[in-house]
Amino acid sequence: DETVILELAKLNFQDDELAECERHCSAVLRTHPNHEGVALLMADILYRRQDYSSALAILAQLLTVKPNTYEALARLIRLLNHTGQLDRSVGFIQSAGKTPRASAHPGLSFCRGLFSRYHKRPGDAISHFNLARHDGTWGSLALANMIKIYLKPDRDVLDPNDGELNLGVLASLLAELDSMAITAEFRRNVDLLKAYYFLALKTKTSMEKAMQLLISMIEQDKGYLPALVAMSVAFMHEDTITKARNALKRLVKSPYKPEWAEEFEHGHLLLADIYIQKNKFDLAEELCNRCIKYNLACWKAWETIGTIREKETVNLICREVL
Repeated sequence: DETVILELAKLNFQDDELAECERHCSAVLRTHPNHEGVALLMADILYRRQDYSSALAILAQLLTVKPNTYEALARLIRLLNHTGQLDRSVGFIQSAGKTPRASAHPGLSFCRGLFSRYHKRPGDAISHFNLARHDGTWGSLALANMIKIYLKPDRDVLDPNDGELNLGVLASLLAELDSMAITAEFRRNVDLLKAYYFLALKTKTSMEKAMQLLISMIEQDKGYLPALVAMSVAFMHEDTITKARNALKRLVKSPYKPEWAEEFEHGHLLLADIYIQKNKFDLAEELCNRCIKYNLACWKAWETIGTIREKETVNLICREVL
């Protein structure tokens, strides 16, 4: 039974048993080549293996046959963004919205919001996510993305130090998201967003609340790297840079996980900034290159490399003058 096989494959994927997962998926695809659930899972396997071109091919094929498969469209947009091909998703978005009913679907609104967010158009992204926020399937994802935009309005990584934060809106969105019936894994994501919100408040009490949340998450799962990155941000708020650096070094030693891509970039770029302050430009550039390896559209990494080049030039001139 293909339903049973798919559930077994999902369990294999959760346990990181990718070869066994792929074997189950291949068995279904031989008789049902356009099986939506299996195609999505195969794309996830290839994404985790960083075989982006093959993952994109599977998603594109599925969307050609079923253009309103919004889960596939969202995955496609993320992948195209990571490979520096975001504008290729425009045609797929247009195909999904050819009828008035389809154009108003919350899933498509979410995908349009994701596209706008990656295109650095936060206002448009908020408008699209807002249309999906009350939907039972897409609402929690839309709200989470809205919160990330408000936490970080002008850049693609979370950092409460930058940007004008609308704390009232953030509190309201977090309360709305917190009230939803969501999975345990997504609940952890919500707690992480709460921690960043508390850090953004910048009071002693809110800092303590953030640290309590983060310590609890790490105690439950020592391998939960997003909490480690957030804790590093907390250390930087407290000007304990050494603690932040040591925590971030743990992140750098860990293998890349696509599902934590944003936090991976954020942590690497934070550590790169620390190294730049210490004039350790080679280490900083290595971290930036690692970000670019997994996401060609990580403009902050490119910008940081430019900063490194400027500082190296200034140092060279100073040495020549002296």
